[in-house]
Amino acid sequence: MTSPHTDPDRHGVSFGAVVVTVDVNLGDCIISAPQPGLICTTRRKKRFNSTDEIEGAFTTHLRGQRT
Repeated sequence: MTSPHTDPDRHGVSFGAVVVTVDVNLGDCIISAPQPGLICTTRRKKRFNSTDEIEGAFTTHLRGQRT
């Protein structure tokens, strides 16, 4: 079986421009979001291997928005 990460448009869940794919067999999650580049907007992908990593990233993100 192929990984859902290979086709995020079909297997991912979209939250606006952010796409989340979860591979239960590998036990990981990839979050892909647009990021401004030098010439054009590109997609940045970040792999998380546990719910603790996802929660930590979310907490850090919220802390950065408050300042």
